[in-house]
This record gives sequence, structure tokens and C-alpha cells, in this order.
Amino acid sequence: MRRLVFVMCVALAAIACSRAETANLTAFHGAKLGMGLRDVRDRFEPPVANGTWNTAIHDGLTVLSWSAPATTETRSAPSMLSTRFEFHNGMLVAVRAELAATDPLAKGEPVSVSKAAVVSRSSLSYTLIAKDCPVHHAEVESILAHAPN
Repeated sequence: MRRLVFVMCVALAAIACSRAETANLTAFHGAKLGMGLRDVRDRFEPPVANGTWNTAIHDGLTVLSWSAPATTETRSAPSMLSTRFEFHNGMLVAVRAELAATDPLAKGEPVSVSKAAVVSRSSLSYTLIAKDCPVHHAEVESILAHAPN
């Protein structure tokens, strides 16, 4: 009986870790894949409050951009310089962020994959893309093809 309980606890812990990993790969500072434009503006938590927003249509996508305020003091420079949210059919399907080298999101595996999303990162950029978006299909395939094994 103790073994059964232990095995069940281990299985539940594995499921919880898997769900937490998936949640981390579909969210970006409060914004989550699948959200609408208004939800992203309301829930995005940038590193500084006085950034600017801009909305445009680009290649059939609605693009919501956030930029950190210009600063002359290095010590007050934000860890995230700009973020681009891409919407297809009214839903958030991609996030692209320009990061400072000190941002924690700049560190980690170059490519991370879950059932729902792909994350590609370098020391200065972070890209989160929904795997099921037809507009981004070629980009997702390219990231996966070039991912280290």
C-alpha cells in the first residue's frame, strides 16, 4: 500500500511539473498565448511602468508593441527594452522581446518546447510562438530543425 501511495505521489508530482513547464512556455510577464489584445495590455507586467504602446497591422497580423522609456542612466536601464505581441484571428500567437543581457529570460536553453509553444532565446532576444499558428508554422519548423538535440 505504501508503494502504491508513493508511486501515485511521484506521478502526480511529474504531472504538476509538466503543467508548470507548459505554463511557463505559454506565458510572458503576465501575457499568455491565446489572450486578446485588451487582455495583453491589461495583464502584461513590464519591468518599468512608463513604457509606450503602439498598435499596427503588419503582414496580416495585428501587432502590439511595448517599448521601455529612453533613459540616460545605465543603472536604471530596464531589463526588457521592447516587446512585440503578434495576434492572429484576435489571439496572441507570438511574443518577441529585446532583452538586456541581465534579464533572467535571456538565460536558459536556446530552444524550449512544450505541446503548445516553442521558445527560442539568445543573450539579447526571447521569442515565444504558439505551435499551432498557421502564420508562424514555417518559423516554428525552422526553430525546431535548428534546435540542439
